[in-house]
Amino acid sequence: CVAVGTAVGGPQTIHTIDGGTHWSIGTLPGSVSSLSAVSCPDVSDCGAVGGGQTSVVVSHDGGSTWQGMPEPLSELSDIDCPDATHCWAISSQSLGIMATSDGGSTWRVQPTGIPAHQGVFQDGPYGATVTCVDDTSCWVGGSMWFGLGAYVGVLLATVNGGRPASALPGYWEVASDGGVFSFGDAQFH
Repeated sequence: CVAVGTAVGGPQTIHTIDGGTHWSIGTLPGSVSSLSAVSCPDVSDCGAVGGGQTSVVVSHDGGSTWQGMPEPLSELSDIDCPDATHCWAISSQSLGIMATSDGGSTWRVQPTGIPAHQGVFQDGPYGATVTCVDDTSCWVGGSMWFGLGAYVGVLLATVNGGRPASALPGYWEVASDGGVFSFGDAQFH
């Protein structure tokens, strides 16, 4: 089990191998200024996201040591890794979804199909979350800022790992009927 967050003095990871009886502090790169989420698809491999010069860190030893990874987006708010090679993360500063298929060594931005002028994906009052059931099916939920004090709930989905497909008009589809909704976190299994 691995947990991330901010302690006195900055971001921190802790991990246990005995069901929580004993916890150890992990070693992070100095360029990480905050951590907001972690996903561990198995006992060895984990990805964590947050903010700072380094927004993505990965561990291949159960959370003992972490390495910073180059990423195209910053200020990441959530991550989900359905297996040791595939992860998706979302940026709280822009309508940004990024993915890796090589365990975090390289990341690519996946277009959402929502025009940038229509709003900014926010943590906002409703949170922002990503959840995947396998390496092709994922959902991203959160809120978009439309100005004048208005947050609008949005749910995006992909069934092809965010890759272009001739049958789909975009990488990610808006998965709601346009109604306004809000939620904090979601898990699909």
